[in-house]
Amino acid sequence: MAENGAQNPLSTQDTKFVRRPVAILGVPVDSFRMNEVLDLIDEFIKVGGIHQIATANTDFLLKSHQDPELRRILRRCDLVVADGMPLVLASKWLRCPIPERVTGADLVPMLAERAAQKGYRIFMLGARQEVADRARVVLETNNPGIQIVGQYSPPPADISKMDNQNILTQIEASKPDILLVAFGNPKQEKWISMLRDALTVPVCIGIGGTFDFIAGEIPRAPKWVQTIGMEWFYRFLQEPNRMFSRYYNDIVFFGRHIQKQIDLMKVRPVIDECSVVTKVMSGKSAIIASGNFELAASNLLGDELYRVVGESDDIILSMADVEYIDSSALGSILITAAKCRRLNKQFVITGAKRQPLWSMEFAGVLEDAEIARTLTDGLAGRLVKAKE
Repeated sequence: MAENGAQNPLSTQDTKFVRRPVAILGVPVDSFRMNEVLDLIDEFIKVGGIHQIATANTDFLLKSHQDPELRRILRRCDLVVADGMPLVLASKWLRCPIPERVTGADLVPMLAERAAQKGYRIFMLGARQEVADRARVVLETNNPGIQIVGQYSPPPADISKMDNQNILTQIEASKPDILLVAFGNPKQEKWISMLRDALTVPVCIGIGGTFDFIAGEIPRAPKWVQTIGMEWFYRFLQEPNRMFSRYYNDIVFFGRHIQKQIDLMKVRPVIDECSVVTKVMSGKSAIIASGNFELAASNLLGDELYRVVGESDDIILSMADVEYIDSSALGSILITAAKCRRLNKQFVITGAKRQPLWSMEFAGVLEDAEIARTLTDGLAGRLVKAKE
């Protein structure tokens, strides 16, 4: 067992929630139900600061595969929910099931209802002016007492050429608790990340075309179609010329790459035991893991990573005796490495065997982590390139 407890300050900035992300093609997707996401947003608002939330689908994964900046942003988000049914299905194929889909089109109306109940202040940013106006009317009609304290539809432009100071001034003057950014992916994720240090909003959510759905600009599929996971096909029938290329590319990319990840996770060791022990060595926190980290056991490793990164400077993860990691353990390692890089901490992985190493390479963990052959080498700072 881990020596020092298993609190989780990394996952949600001292909230009561523990992140259980599943790494899907290098993106950590959180395993929360809709009601848990809403409760987590309550916690984010309570603790203050700024929290970035992304609603990811297969198109996000494709774009992040092609765009290192977007990939880095998604790994550093405070929450990434599964907007697309293929992500939920992939988590089941990887034996780390995400309980349900959490779409932006469902989240925003439910969040508006909660905001009206709890007095949260909302700022709507993006979408065409007429669409945003209609969406605002719908939200205010359906949620009496809701405080939509600001709304702005900036002219189309690259994020570096937008009048960002004007936007920030409007947001700051409105003092919102929740900022809904409808620029589309990856623009909205990059905009929030770029201005993260300047924004004073506890919750910033990239919501894509959600205002279009709320305004009735784009009709949503019937509930039964959503339930069976065929909403994408309904969207295709609405706009076949526009959606064909996107869906074709998404399906080809997703099918090809998810099979690679499934293959990496196929061969599992016979042993069921695992342990995690943390020691302070040479002024660094050395997490010494051993055994098989899958299913519930992956939480043991994840919890200790979260605890240690919240308390320590540089971290060494010794994996010399780790036989196997599943996609949940991989997700925890992925966001820990990204967190360390953002905080200018060093995260060193030592002695990883074939399956854990190949899985981490595939997920891109080594973009944010360092490698050493042994724990002694890691403590001494003798690092090697990932391919050595």
